[in-house]
Amino acid sequence: MPRREVPEDGVLEVPAPDLIIAAGQRSVVAEFGSGCYVFTCGDSGGLTPAHDLPRIRAERRSLVMTLSDESAFVGWRMTGWPVGGDPGDERSLSRARVPEGTERQTVNLPPGDWYARIQLTFDLERGALSYYARITVD
Repeated sequence: MPRREVPEDGVLEVPAPDLIIAAGQRSVVAEFGSGCYVFTCGDSGGLTPAHDLPRIRAERRSLVMTLSDESAFVGWRMTGWPVGGDPGDERSLSRARVPEGTERQTVNLPPGDWYARIQLTFDLERGALSYYARITVD
C-alpha cells in the first residue's frame, strides 16, 4: 500500500509514484510515459530523445526497480530498442508476474545501450503506467 501523508486541505489527489531504477549504489528516476493510476490518467505525448532520458549503467546486468511511495505492483514488462535505432525494432527485454505485495524487483537485462520502456501493473486495481529510461548494460 502506498505510504503517503494526507494533505492538509483534505483534497486527496493520488499522483502516480516515481519509478526508481538502481544499479549498485546509483539510481535514477525514470521518466513518466503514460497510463492510469487510481483516478488519474495521463500521457507524456512523444518520445524524449535518448540523450535527455534518465540514464543508468549496470555493470553486472542486474537492476532493481522500486516505487517512490513504496507501493506494490503485480506485474511488469520491459521492452526496448538500441539507442540510435528505430522504435519499430522494439523487443522484449524482460517481464514477470510477481506476487501481490511486491515492492522491489530485480531485473536482469541483455548487454547493450537500451531505450527502455517499463510497464508496471499495480496491485489493488490501481491501474498501469509506463515509464522510460536509458539503460546501458555492460
